[in-house]
Amino acid sequence: MHGQLTQPSREQLLLSSAVDQSLRKVDFGPLLGQKVYVEEQYLECVDKPYIVGSLRHRVLKAGGSLAPAADAADVILEVRSGGVGTDTSESFVGIPEITLPGMLTLPEVRVAERKSQYGYARLGMVLYDQKTGRVLGDGGVALAETDDRNTYVLGVGPFQNGSLLDEVDDGVKSMP
Repeated sequence: MHGQLTQPSREQLLLSSAVDQSLRKVDFGPLLGQKVYVEEQYLECVDKPYIVGSLRHRVLKAGGSLAPAADAADVILEVRSGGVGTDTSESFVGIPEITLPGMLTLPEVRVAERKSQYGYARLGMVLYDQKTGRVLGDGGVALAETDDRNTYVLGVGPFQNGSLLDEVDDGVKSMP
């Protein structure tokens, strides 16, 4: 990876990457030529502005136009969150810290360790006709996971891998 990511930036990238992967699974093609209002009242999660902005971008990219209000739209795209967040795990091979009688403590010795972080996005969407309220299509849920794994051996590392590393490297390579 080009430079070390800080913890807050890593979490933000894990979340936004999971959102992007989740939305890539949705076919926005039926919105071609439609005036679409993105209804966000049921979307309560971290990174809400990014999700709404990404949905609006996908609508425009599919050939739809954005309606400023529900009553000006042909269709309503209602989005909800089934969970957007991060999780971490850490494990090591070695000897844990040992406290002996007499206030003597042997330090922890880590021969190898792995620190992993995951980003998840589960987004639900339904599309319905603004005038009749009838559901258009099946709607559904899109789920995606991103990961960042760092391994250390005898204090050397991190040896990095995971989908976040690949995405950041691809993004950096494509920059002019």
